[in-house]
Amino acid sequence: MNEYVGRTTDLLITQVPSLSQKTLLTSSLGGGGKVCTGVQKAIQEWYILFLTDRGSVLSDPSYGTEFLPLCRTSNISDKQVVRSVFATAESQRQRWSQQNKDLTDMPDDEVVTVATLTSFTINDGKLSLNILLTTRAGVNRTIIVPISLVPTGV
Repeated sequence: MNEYVGRTTDLLITQVPSLSQKTLLTSSLGGGGKVCTGVQKAIQEWYILFLTDRGSVLSDPSYGTEFLPLCRTSNISDKQVVRSVFATAESQRQRWSQQNKDLTDMPDDEVVTVATLTSFTINDGKLSLNILLTTRAGVNRTIIVPISLVPTGV
């Protein structure tokens, strides 16, 4: 419990894949009932803000990015377009965080300062992004963000 002293915690809602075995990654909410803080909290907050469509949160229309809408309307098979769409959305995420969060009181390992698209694949209507997240504490984590480009349940 000492890792939570002096910190705010968040409910862990994203998947935490096993590192000891192959795990199918999906863009879905993980099992609830766990608490997270530190780097895991920073990753989760980055992930949710980055993948929320800007304008979809009624209480804060500026929350989110244009990433998914741009993926749906752009020629995502062009690798330069993917990089451009990512850079635009990451800039929007950084701007929202700087303007709407009090980052001064947050622990350094809970603030993502840089997200770098290191690689990606496009296959059968799916985009898989490998993203290096760096916190203000200098902690780096690579995450995989799988995105279905084909609408489901239509």
